[in-house]
Amino acid sequence: MSKAGSDYAEEAAMFFEAQGLTAEIEKRMDGARGAHNIDVLVTGKLQSFEIRWIIECKDWRSNVPKEKVLALQAITQDVGADRAFLLSETGFQAGAIRCAQFTNITLTSLKDLREQTHDQLAQALLWSLYLRVSQVIVDLNNEPVRIYLAGPATGCLYQNPLIDERILQMKRLEQGLIESFRGRLPVAYGFDNVGHPLLAHDLEELIDATQACLVDAEKMLARLRTDHPSRQEQAPRVP
Repeated sequence: MSKAGSDYAEEAAMFFEAQGLTAEIEKRMDGARGAHNIDVLVTGKLQSFEIRWIIECKDWRSNVPKEKVLALQAITQDVGADRAFLLSETGFQAGAIRCAQFTNITLTSLKDLREQTHDQLAQALLWSLYLRVSQVIVDLNNEPVRIYLAGPATGCLYQNPLIDERILQMKRLEQGLIESFRGRLPVAYGFDNVGHPLLAHDLEELIDATQACLVDAEKMLARLRTDHPSRQEQAPRVP
């Protein structure tokens, strides 16, 4: 089992602090379903994006089972963290590795993190961006209904081909991000004006492309909500 007052957690905190991030040891966090004791909470900015990661440190002599991955997934969701790292120098059981695939849980060791800092943190940032891309797609899909409900009944949903075009663009980007999580580079994240695929050849290029697409999509959503305020926003204020 892990040591009391684990030096391992302190080492992990020092590693993330060396990357210019803030790391708090034995942080108690309130979630929607209760309070949780977090070994290390990491916050800060990566390439201008705010991140919030939780780090679980298992200084064990045996491989970590999948139950710990499932528990960490639940905590990550409950506290609204972007990503979680489960650290173990002895390794993970096969079930734990399968359980963590294609999720926002990274199974690794502090030793490997030190050796692969650049790619590990880039993958973590990409996952945070992926969550934003997925949310933008949901918001864009909901936008015609929101506009319809916000204004007087017209008998049909708000039609704007630019929304459909933007949704298609974001779905292409989302698929490119998924391919990158599977280790496939280069990946196509969109198409140019003549239909040729736009390729990201490395993680940094994909991060830059994703950020640019997100900025444009989020500006579009902001404009739509300004042009079509909700009924509550339209209601006159009572003095």
